[in-house]
Amino acid sequence: MPLSALSDLQKDALTELFNIGVSRAAACLSEIVADEILLSAPKIELFHPSAVSVDEFMVFDGPIGSVTQRFTGGIETEVLLLFPEKQALEIIHDMLGNTVSLSEFTEFEQEAMCEIGNVILNACVATMADLLGVDFESSMPIYAIENFTTILHRAIHNPGQPLLLLLHINMIIERHQSQGYLMFLMTIPSLNALRAHLDRFLENIR
Repeated sequence: MPLSALSDLQKDALTELFNIGVSRAAACLSEIVADEILLSAPKIELFHPSAVSVDEFMVFDGPIGSVTQRFTGGIETEVLLLFPEKQALEIIHDMLGNTVSLSEFTEFEQEAMCEIGNVILNACVATMADLLGVDFESSMPIYAIENFTTILHRAIHNPGQPLLLLLHINMIIERHQSQGYLMFLMTIPSLNALRAHLDRFLENIR
């Protein structure tokens, strides 16, 4: 079950921040694939990783393409962008079109997914940073093919990141629809810092 570590107002504010970030990411990705891309408003839930059941994520029944990036600064978090590998490859195909043969495709997979991840993750985090007045520095994105059980096991056994902020998004391209997740692994102090920044943000807009 999700934790109630964020109040309804804080969750609404965070959802709105991510809505803006996701809209910016969609505009950037539309330019990359030369087609309109719609990213849905994210659904936000907060868990202890040990309380997340793989059964809740049957959309990720097979291999997953994951892009991981670490952000440090006012709020420290490790962020993962997750797509089922088949859908990730479809997105990459849209990016590359017919310019790359199938034999060359795997060679470009990592670079293309890192670019997609970099656009989505930085758009969301940069928006949060701008509107909350928080400074972030980011690591280089890392792409890997994994299964959700492995990813969840790593999160559960990471003592430094005991909380999981989960955002479910839909990516709609004209030719197909992809489902993905943004996972924010956070410490208790980082979550407390996020709550404090959200409270200040809410106070400033009243």
